[in-house]
Amino acid sequence: MLPLAKAPCSHDTPEIFHGLGCLSISVVPVSKPRPPAAIEPQRPLWPPGMVPPRPPSIVPLGDAAVLIRFESAGADDRSHWQRMAIVERLTSDPIAGVIDAAAAFDSVGVFFDPTRIESDRLISLLKHRLADIESLPSPPPRIVEIPVCYGGDHGPDLDAVAQHAGIAAAEVVRLHAAAVHRVAMVGFAPGFPYLTGLPEQLAIPRRRSPRTTVAAGTVAIAGLQTGIYPRASPGGWNCIGRTACLLFDPFREPPTLLQAGDMVRMVPIDRAAFEAQSATGVAMGGR
Repeated sequence: MLPLAKAPCSHDTPEIFHGLGCLSISVVPVSKPRPPAAIEPQRPLWPPGMVPPRPPSIVPLGDAAVLIRFESAGADDRSHWQRMAIVERLTSDPIAGVIDAAAAFDSVGVFFDPTRIESDRLISLLKHRLADIESLPSPPPRIVEIPVCYGGDHGPDLDAVAQHAGIAAAEVVRLHAAAVHRVAMVGFAPGFPYLTGLPEQLAIPRRRSPRTTVAAGTVAIAGLQTGIYPRASPGGWNCIGRTACLLFDPFREPPTLLQAGDMVRMVPIDRAAFEAQSATGVAMGGR
């Protein structure tokens, strides 16, 4: 069983209990939410039948970063497991002078202090570290549940998505909530997750006319991706729902609720539940 956690909404944070061989969740109010710890042992990087890709290329990215590029483009399984394994290795066994490693769709950015290590030296060390990439273990993914109030003023594009797909709005909700979404990367704005795994039946282009303001917590789709807006901001994705979960909190460690590699399940809730969760603590926009 994979680690399962309900996403902290406002000041709620999950407590994980084991009993009778099952994993259950109790949400307990505390002063600061903390992310659930992974509880599964590491597993081999490459699933049975998957051929390991060629070693990635490593190139300079400005004067304080290098970019690890992969053979496969996009957020497919092969590229995903490769990126997660590299980030895990650089986190658990850091190179002196390296500040951070961040995964994107088909690359990993490695940021360093140029006063402590030179770019050429870092590239050489990375090539040595990644020579055995085929045998690197990948970190076990978390499964995080996100409660979502679909439709209405929280999801003004739900009916348009349904019309585009040729199905009822309720079927859009069912399909979206039934899918297991994977965080391919976090970007655009602090805490904004790019989620793969959207059912092809729900694929839809971005809106022709972007909105000047999309509410914090809005769950939106575009192409074959789902995104969740951490704060009020302009946006051109199709808004289908909203969550009261705080996607980014600078006082939390880590500040982003979702991390690259997490698996996400959307849990439909009604408006009353959404309002109750929104009123439990911190306002949607932050502290």
